Amino acid sequence: MMSENWIPVEQGVYSLYKSTDNKFLCQAYENKEKYGMMLMRSCFIRDVNLVDISSPIAKYPWCAEFADDTRDGFKIFLHFDGTLCQEILDRGEKLEDYCPDWKQQLEQMCIDLHNENICKVSMYPKCFFIDNNKQLKAFGHFSTSRYMELPMAMEMYMPLFNDERGAMVRKLMVGNALDMRLLREKAFNEYIKWPDDVLPAIYDRVYRS
Repeated sequence: MMSENWIPVEQGVYSLYKSTDNKFLCQAYENKEKYGMMLMRSCFIRDVNLVDISSPIAKYPWCAEFADDTRDGFKIFLHFDGTLCQEILDRGEKLEDYCPDWKQQLEQMCIDLHNENICKVSMYPKCFFIDNNKQLKAFGHFSTSRYMELPMAMEMYMPLFNDERGAMVRKLMVGNALDMRLLREKAFNEYIKWPDDVLPAIYDRVYRS
């Protein structure tokens, strides 16, 4: 499915590409030189298991629709018919112009994840898009975990963090393990930012109630 008809969008834990016809996104876990093969494979598996059709979150309207994957190439392909939230913000535009109730949709996603006993930490605007039906869609689940697997061993995942974030994570760890719900609390309340700083209030209503 990957061809020359793709536009690079972002380079991070995964490289994000958008098809030139604006119909697909590709998350390519290809930065093996920086992160290593084992870490890229783990992030890919954790991500793809939450977007394919057998996933417990695939039924929700906010879950980006799975199109295909290449298990050997660590690539995930998603249906895409809209605009990336980060691109909207980078242009100085308002999310409300694309999705009037994006705040309510974001909160409902958190409620649904909590009810499914799933912890999603990667809540950055760059991990969302708004489709042409004004529906907020989430992707980029490489750091997502199920409550039943917490606390989880973290040493393999430490290269994903910069020095400042890594130091914070180590303070939250008990031994070699971290309850990702503690990192989610930090993410919502301290370092992930959306317009109007909506995440702290969402956290209080969803996770403290």
